[in-house]
Amino acid sequence: LVLKKESFIVEEVKIIKKYKYTPKTKEELQALVKDESIYLGDIDTSEITDMSYLFTGSTRTNFSGIEKWNTGKVKTMRSMFECNKFFNEDIGAWDVGDVRDMAWMFLNCPNFNQNISEWDVKKVETMSGMFWNCESFNQNIRKWNIKKVWDMSYMFKYCKLFNQDLSSWNTKRIRTYNMFSRCPIDDSNKPKYI
Repeated sequence: LVLKKESFIVEEVKIIKKYKYTPKTKEELQALVKDESIYLGDIDTSEITDMSYLFTGSTRTNFSGIEKWNTGKVKTMRSMFECNKFFNEDIGAWDVGDVRDMAWMFLNCPNFNQNISEWDVKKVETMSGMFWNCESFNQNIRKWNIKKVWDMSYMFKYCKLFNQDLSSWNTKRIRTYNMFSRCPIDDSNKPKYI
């Protein structure tokens, strides 16, 4: 039995996604997302640094494609989905490693309940009111690195279902005023300094 060695040349092929829309500013991006006929996956968000208030009060019902957004340069997501009763997309793969501000991000998003446990939040400084009135939210986020966070006040206020184990979180130097107000979390699941 003789085996013949053959050489294979494998070429690296880079697939470059062509986007229909390439906004350079938050204002340009806001104008695009207000148009419900635009598929969110057709928007190149790689240059956007500010996504604050992007969908606040939006009546958009279809968020398909948002999971593909490049959020690697974003510094603030403050109130990004505030008062958006339809939002519940899987954004767990987003790169949030440069985000500093997540305050009020999902405020009054009653249907949001997606797995965001793998988010790298090590640079986030404020999570105040982040899930306030997220009636459906009950995801395990105990592995989050919260060392830079200084404000978690109202973070889970009115989260009617949230009862995850956050007992490993060190909140000694964090403002936690009303962090779990009207939230059914067991005392054993709360951070030790609450």
